[in-house]
Amino acid sequence: MPFVFLFTYSLTHCLFAAPPDAFFLLSPAADFISTNTKPSFDWGNSDDPDGKGISYTFQYSFFSDFSSYNQIQALSYYSYTFTDTSLTDDNTYYWRAKAIDADGEYTYSESRIIYINVSNASPAAFDLLLPNNETVLKRPTLTWQPSSDPDPPGVIKYTIYYYSYSDFSSSQTIPNLTSPNYTFTSNLTENMTYHWKIAVIDAYTTPATVFSERIFSFYVKPVPPASPSNVKITDGIISWSPVMFDEDGAAIVDFSTYKFYR
Repeated sequence: MPFVFLFTYSLTHCLFAAPPDAFFLLSPAADFISTNTKPSFDWGNSDDPDGKGISYTFQYSFFSDFSSYNQIQALSYYSYTFTDTSLTDDNTYYWRAKAIDADGEYTYSESRIIYINVSNASPAAFDLLLPNNETVLKRPTLTWQPSSDPDPPGVIKYTIYYYSYSDFSSSQTIPNLTSPNYTFTSNLTENMTYHWKIAVIDAYTTPATVFSERIFSFYVKPVPPASPSNVKITDGIISWSPVMFDEDGAAIVDFSTYKFYR
């Protein structure tokens, strides 16, 4: 009979033991950049449906799938701060928590990324490519060398500065570019020389900015208007359809007048 009792208890235990409830990470926020190699991590409390006690394990890894990781076990509170050890500067870490009940059942939180960047380094130097003292159409493409950021998360963005004044005393900007090239989506002014340069900015609490090593210029050549169409002479009166576009198909913004030749 005692044997039957133990078997019944074990079977009941296997059938009804439930893992801890789902819980969520609190801080740091996802993709946080930490200037401290000994940060604190917090997560929400989990409950055990069976009413048993819960302990927590904190895990951190260089790999998003946690194929290899370090962990701190048997935490009674839902928080952990590095004290004796520390994370390594200029590295990206994935972290998560694990709730474990007295039966060995467990539930993982989601994972987050934290970037360790104690001292910010500026993005790498770079230079412009094209156009350089060239004649272009009204919507030129600017290209420059790519830069890079030695610090995590390694995210950089470019800003174009351009204007007709070589000292950029009054310039226009196109910010938040992620590729080392840009084609203008609106017409520049014909018969005008523009000067341009690029700034690269990293992702940090106080971003570092690096400008291109040189400043280039380009000249926007005039484009003649398209030929008039539907030209008619009726009772000595010449008429035609209005010319609305240049030869390149762009809308005319500097129309002056029509001239007659015979």
